[in-house]
Amino acid sequence: MERLLHYVWKYRLYPGITLTTTDGKPVTILDPGIHNTHAGPDFFNAKVKIEETVWVGDVEIHTKASDWHHHKHSLDKRYDSIILHVVEIDDRQITRINGESIPQLVIEIPEEVRRSAEWLVSRETSVPCLNQLRSFESVHLYTWLDALLGERLQRKIGDIFRLLEEYQHDWNEVFYIILTRNFGLGVNSDAFEWLARSLPLKYIRKQRGPLHR
Repeated sequence: MERLLHYVWKYRLYPGITLTTTDGKPVTILDPGIHNTHAGPDFFNAKVKIEETVWVGDVEIHTKASDWHHHKHSLDKRYDSIILHVVEIDDRQITRINGESIPQLVIEIPEEVRRSAEWLVSRETSVPCLNQLRSFESVHLYTWLDALLGERLQRKIGDIFRLLEEYQHDWNEVFYIILTRNFGLGVNSDAFEWLARSLPLKYIRKQRGPLHR
């Protein structure tokens, strides 16, 4: 069940297991990445260490390794960024468009996770307790929502102050980064922030023309 394998990877449910690629190289998962629920690789911006090299990129997950070819990923440029292919069944070596082999990792779904599959997958809904919300009194529900709103605002304020410290209290640069990040609309926010950091506002200002011609 591919969705369950996603869950195992996302929450690192493989404790005590020595991980190695299919060709015997040791693997350490430093960061499983950001789960992508849209088109493209399954996890963005993952960080894994293979032997002594740390790789940063995307991770694709399939039940069978051969699904890589069945889904025609070997012909899709979006999947050239894959640094690790995670599978439950290793039945084929996979490659990028240029024929370069991609490291492959086999992870077995723990039996206790498999037994709890239905409950675990249902928890992945956007609001796991959605069916129970109607039983709450409105005063408690709205108090909870107010608390969540306060926590969200505090987190966003914290993000702004961290950026201010990083950019020596340059409000213009911080506003530019936050504005650009929001153009990503959640799905691509990290990529847009990376773009803003790679192209600072001061460089854009150098290219602006006069207001009146």
